Order: sequence, then C-alpha cells, then structure tokens
Amino acid sequence: MTGRRPRTVAIVVAVVLLQGCAGSSATQAPPSRLSPTPSPTRVASSMPTGEGRADPAGRIVFGRYTRYDDFFGPLAVLYAIDPDGSDLLQLTTGDAASPRWSPDGSTLAFTMPQADGSWQIATIPAGGGAATLLTSGPGMSELPSWSPDGSWIAYDHSPQIGGPGFHNVLYRMNADGTNPRLLGNPDTFDVQPAVSPDGTKVAFLRLNADGVFGTLWVRDITSGDERQLVAAGVDVETPSWSPDGRWIMYTGDPLTILRVASDGSGTPVVIVDATKNPRAYKASYSPDGRRILFGCNGPDGDAICTANPDGSGLALIGDLPGYIEHWSDWGVVAP
Repeated sequence: MTGRRPRTVAIVVAVVLLQGCAGSSATQAPPSRLSPTPSPTRVASSMPTGEGRADPAGRIVFGRYTRYDDFFGPLAVLYAIDPDGSDLLQLTTGDAASPRWSPDGSTLAFTMPQADGSWQIATIPAGGGAATLLTSGPGMSELPSWSPDGSWIAYDHSPQIGGPGFHNVLYRMNADGTNPRLLGNPDTFDVQPAVSPDGTKVAFLRLNADGVFGTLWVRDITSGDERQLVAAGVDVETPSWSPDGRWIMYTGDPLTILRVASDGSGTPVVIVDATKNPRAYKASYSPDGRRILFGCNGPDGDAICTANPDGSGLALIGDLPGYIEHWSDWGVVAP
C-alpha cells in the first residue's frame, strides 16, 4: 500500500494540481521544479504505437496516472514501451497499480480495484487483453511479485481494509491463483514483497502499527528465519533485488534511491538523489542488471527514467505527453 505514505501523497497532489490548471502557466513545470543539474536526456522524440514487437532490451510497463484513491494511493492505466522510447502500447483501460512482468515476459500481474470495494490481483497477456482475476474475497490482495520460475506469486493481503486490527501479511499462491497460503508472520504488518532471484528469500517492508514507517527485512522462505537490514534505516519502501541477488534497491526519504547488500553488511549506497533528479522513487533493475528504472521528475511532471546502476547516464523514457505515474517494471520480451 502506498496511500498512507506522506511523500507519495505529496507527489500525486502536485500532479493533480498541475493538471487542474489548464490554460495557465502552471501547465508547464517551472524551472524550479527541475533538477538542479541538467535535465535527463530523452531517449526518443516520437512515440509510435505498435504491436509489442520483440526488443532484445526488453519491455517496460508503466502507469499513466488516472486518480488517487484515499486508501490505496495512486492508480493508473498501464502501458508498455520499449526502453528506447518506441512502440508504445496501451495494455489496460481501467484503474490499476503495481504491475510486474512474469519471468518469461508473457504475462503481467497487477493490482486492480473491484466494484465490491475489494482490491484483487489480476493478470493480462503481455500485449494486453482481458484481465484474469487470481484472487477474490473481501479486503485487499496487492503488490504481486513472481517467483523466478514463474510458478508462484508472492503478495500482501488483508481480509479487511482499515478499522481496528487492520494489517497486511505476506501470502503466496500458484501462478493461476490456486492454493493461496501464508508466506510471512501473521502477527506483523508486512507489505511489498519482492522474491529473490533464486526464489529462496523474500524482501519486504515491516510497517509500524500506523502503517506509515517501513523497515527493510528479508525472510528465508523455507525456514521462516527473518533478518532486518538495519543499515537501510526507517521510512523506506519498494525493495527490488538486483538480478545477481547481491543488492536490494529501495526508496529512501526524501525520494532517494539507495541500495544495500542483501546480506545486511556494509552501509547503504546512494544511487539517485536530488543532485541527479529531485524526485526518484520505486526503482527496479533491468533484466540484465545493466540499467535501473524508476519514477523521476521530468519536464512536464512525474515521468519514468533509466540510469546506470551507479546513477550515472540518467535518461528520460520517450516524449510522453501528460503526466506519468511511477508504477513501472522492466521485463524480458516473451519468446
């Protein structure tokens, strides 16, 4: 869940305010909103639509902001695009969040609200199409993360939304939605699971009782042993493993991307901070680990950027009109 995190709310409010000022000078970001260093370079100047043609560098899914839900947070319509900014393809038409590619690139899992007030995990084919619900029932199932072989999905779940005793816990299910079962501690407030590249561990956030400040933890899936990555600090979010399993990248406060050794050793390394871009959040690695993908500050509002794993080589994806929400993920192209 992101709706209770103060800095995420601030980002969305800023976007809504800018969008609501059509015809005024506020429709374009003033220079003070841009990075104090030169703006990210664009990787493409035109955005032809296409049929999801194969690209050896993979495909990027991202969300274009539609509305803000008071409980869940930002929602978006999902699109796919090549890393060079070409071949834009709309995948969904309704509200969605937290998209994640399957390991083979054939399927996209994401969170979507339902008419009954629940939040469920669904999948669609890589090229778009009808959504298949994997979860059901009251409450919230959200933030899917695939196992490396694509056979199961981790997520966080609560049978209720808000109220006394509300907290999310970690679950897993088969990739077709069958056999849902507990993955984490039933008594703690745990969200945002990220399965390790070897499938033996899951990184996640443990929130306080108010569901606001998160600390970074790693759980051994077989033994259940848990370890807090103390060096990461508090008030962090969106853990993401490097493809080799050595690092866990995450968002720190204020809107900084860092990484920490997955075994908890050493100190965090800042990857993207305000000297490179004034807002950097919800980062993930490219499939080969040579680039990272994250939400950033673009010339027209929130955008998606890529960079080298050390934060150099910052580039803005395409020349997309309007405002782009920061839900994004980088996957391989389906065979």
